[in-house]
Amino acid sequence: MKVTHTTSFGSSMLIIVFIMTALLIAGAALWRSTSLMIEIGHKRQQHTQRTYLTESLLYYGVALCKEQVKYLLTEAQSGKKTHTLSLQAWPPGTGAYQGTLVITTEEKVFTLTARLVEKQMVVCSAQCKVTYKVDAAKKLTALSIDAWTFNVA
Repeated sequence: MKVTHTTSFGSSMLIIVFIMTALLIAGAALWRSTSLMIEIGHKRQQHTQRTYLTESLLYYGVALCKEQVKYLLTEAQSGKKTHTLSLQAWPPGTGAYQGTLVITTEEKVFTLTARLVEKQMVVCSAQCKVTYKVDAAKKLTALSIDAWTFNVA
């Protein structure tokens, strides 16, 4: 007696279609999660960059207050207590953002407000209070940064 084997191509094709469908679904899910992780990483990097740029704008304001303390105190005595500095390109060199620095002079305290602007929209702002001490000749003797507040849009 002779035994013959017959093969059915339909059942093997069905198994291959199921395996390929499962691989396709797994690949699509992996692609989606990977693209979301890349987007989260990009947003985190953008947030960190904006925070550091706003902080550097505040430090620039502190240095400006330190250098111009006599001018700021003289102007405060004459009635002008708020000074606004608008920077068309911040940071200098790359200029991806615009910066606004507001210095308010109060009794023994400078209040600095920095705003980082992109496309006419404030993307990050920060405020700090700088306590200062001057002698009789309006020479700066002490300067300390007291409080920081960040607002990220």
